[in-house]
Amino acid sequence: NASKKEEEILNMILIYPELERDILPPLRRAIIKVNTYEPKKPKAQIAELATSDPSQLSVNEILYAANLTDDLNTKKQVYANAMAQFPKCWRAVNNAAAVEIELGNIEAAKTLLMKAVEMNENSSEVRNNMGIVKLHLGDYTGAEKCFMKAQELGADVNYNIAVAKLYLGDYAKAESMLASSNCDYNKGLAQLLNRNYSGAQKTFSCVNPQDAETTYLQAVTASMNNDKENTLKYLGNAIKADAKYKKCAANDMIFLKYRSDA
Repeated sequence: NASKKEEEILNMILIYPELERDILPPLRRAIIKVNTYEPKKPKAQIAELATSDPSQLSVNEILYAANLTDDLNTKKQVYANAMAQFPKCWRAVNNAAAVEIELGNIEAAKTLLMKAVEMNENSSEVRNNMGIVKLHLGDYTGAEKCFMKAQELGADVNYNIAVAKLYLGDYAKAESMLASSNCDYNKGLAQLLNRNYSGAQKTFSCVNPQDAETTYLQAVTASMNNDKENTLKYLGNAIKADAKYKKCAANDMIFLKYRSDA
C-alpha cells in the first residue's frame, strides 16, 4: 500500500542520500484545484439579447431566454433565433415545435419534429411531442406508438397514453390509467364513456375551469344517472355560458326523455 511504499523509500534515502538529492525531486508533483464560476448575465440582459442580438448568447442562455416570457410569439422568435445560431441543436427545434403546438400550428409543428427526429431519434421529448401532433391530426394509433416509444426512452407519459387509449375507444384502460388524475376533464370523459356515471359526475364537479363544455357534460352525466334536477340545472348553466349548447341539447338523444318537459 501507499504508506508501506513511502516507508521503503525513506529507508532507501537513509542508505542512498543521492536518491533524495538527484532522483526524487523531478518525480515530485503538485495537484492544484481551482474553483471558479463562469460569469452569468442578468435575466433581463439574456431576455433582451435573445431577440435583439442572439449572437451574444450561448446555446444554453438562448434556450433559457425562452423561459423568461409567457408570450408564445416571443418564444417562437427566440427559438427561431436559436435554430439559426445553433443549427445542430435538436432541443431548439423540439421546443420550437412545442410552441407551434400551443399556437395551434400543427402542420408547422410536425415539420419541425420530423427534423428533430432526424437530429436525435432517441429523444423522449421529441417522440412525446410527435405523439401530441398525431393526436391533433386524428392519428390515434400513431400517437399511441409515439407515446410508447417515449416511455421506452424513459419519459413519464402515462397520462398521454391514457388520452390515446380514450380516443381509441379503450375507455376502461383510459379510466384505469387516469385514476390518480383528480378533477381532470379527460378522466371525467373516460368515466362517462366507461359508464361510470357517478364517478364522472364527481370528477366533472371539480374540474377547473367550469366552462360551458364541462357543465354540459355534467348535464349529460346527470341524465345518465336519471338525475333530472341536476340535468336541467347543468344544462341551463351550459346554455347561459354558451348559447350553442341550446342547439346541441335539442339534438342530443341523451336528453330525449326530457324533451316534452316544460
